[in-house]
Order: sequence, then C-alpha cells, then structure tokens
Amino acid sequence: MTIRKRIEHITEFAAAVNAMKWDNPLRDGQDKMLWQRIDALQVEIGGGLVPGRHLRWNVADGYAHYLVVKVNKRDVELVHLDYMDGYWFQGCWQDDDGRVYCARPVAEQAYRWHSGLKKIFEKS
Repeated sequence: MTIRKRIEHITEFAAAVNAMKWDNPLRDGQDKMLWQRIDALQVEIGGGLVPGRHLRWNVADGYAHYLVVKVNKRDVELVHLDYMDGYWFQGCWQDDDGRVYCARPVAEQAYRWHSGLKKIFEKS
C-alpha cells in the first residue's frame, strides 16, 4: 500500500474514532489502534520530514494533529487529523481547493522538536 493510501486510511480512521461517543466502550480500543497505525507508519518512513510524518502543535488544551502529504521547496502539504477536539494550528492555511499547508521551516521545527523529545524520553 502506498504512503498516500496509508495516509487516507489513517485520516478516515481518525475521523471514525473521533465520531464515537466518549462513553462508548469500544472507543479506547479504537483509539489505541489509531495510534498503533500512526506509530507503525512513523517507523516505516524512517527519519526526516517526509510524506507520512506525523506533526503536532500545541493548541489550547490539546494538540492539532497532521500528517505530511508532500514536502515542497517553501511549504509542506498536510492533511488534518480530526482527532479529539479537532484543533487546527494557526500556522496552517488552506488553498482554494481545500488543501492544507504550512511553511516548510515551521514543519521542520515541529519535527525536530518532537523527535528530540522522543529521544530524551526513550533514554529514560
């Protein structure tokens, strides 16, 4: 399965999990399955800012979650994951066709920040 197809499946699955009521006994299992799929994709794609990379930014009392679709010279095309509160990062914008982008340096910084934190906590 291509990376783009995996991104589509994860995006659809996230929306389905998010549509479940909080008191639904299946939600916890589905939530864990979503993160297993995202984590498996991260391992598969390796390091760097590449298609499939999960990026997140702190927003309000949660996170805005995205997956990288395409890395361009000046910007990065993303797909928004409608997860939990469905927050959007204010550094992203949509074009007339509904595609989501952020500046490449902003995406690179988010990747470096979270990969650095992951390394710190893996050693603990």
